[in-house]
Amino acid sequence: MTALKRWSRLAVPVLLVIAANGCGGKGSVSGKVSYEGSALKGGRIKFIGANGAGAETEIKEDGTYTVENVPSGEFKIVVETSHLARQAQHPKYGPPDGGEGPGGYKPPDPAAAAARYRAIPAPYKTAETTPLKMAVKSGKQTFDITLEGPAAEDETSTTEGPPTGAPKGGGSSKKGGSSGGPPK
Repeated sequence: MTALKRWSRLAVPVLLVIAANGCGGKGSVSGKVSYEGSALKGGRIKFIGANGAGAETEIKEDGTYTVENVPSGEFKIVVETSHLARQAQHPKYGPPDGGEGPGGYKPPDPAAAAARYRAIPAPYKTAETTPLKMAVKSGKQTFDITLEGPAAEDETSTTEGPPTGAPKGGGSSKKGGSSGGPPK
């Protein structure tokens, strides 16, 4: 067997493995997210590539995160907390305390979401405006994130006024004159 034939038999499987794994492999990125000198207690970190693909993970209560299986390449990094604001506003529907739903599902606890929610600066919330970027390589990496700037409240985080669709005013459903008495 000639050297060329031996090399080609070895090269084809190697090239197929490289192509299947995206040339550069996958990385694991971990770090800590902070804002105004303290750890961000909740939210999500999203790594978004040029083609829109990427990976995401939850921020733990101590501000740390680890996102696994991030393909090698350039990524914009988005931080969002708005899902916690939405969870905090919704009543807890589900099985009685201590119970689990089908498949072990436990609905989010509104009080826990409210305790973990924190408004963050608007630029970090979308891929179009985030200043955070990282070149992910194969293997483990660390990327700490410090958010800077004034916080921008999420639309869902306000507690002032009635919920959408609720009657405004004193809540009385009586009809009649301005005195609130019976109709004339």
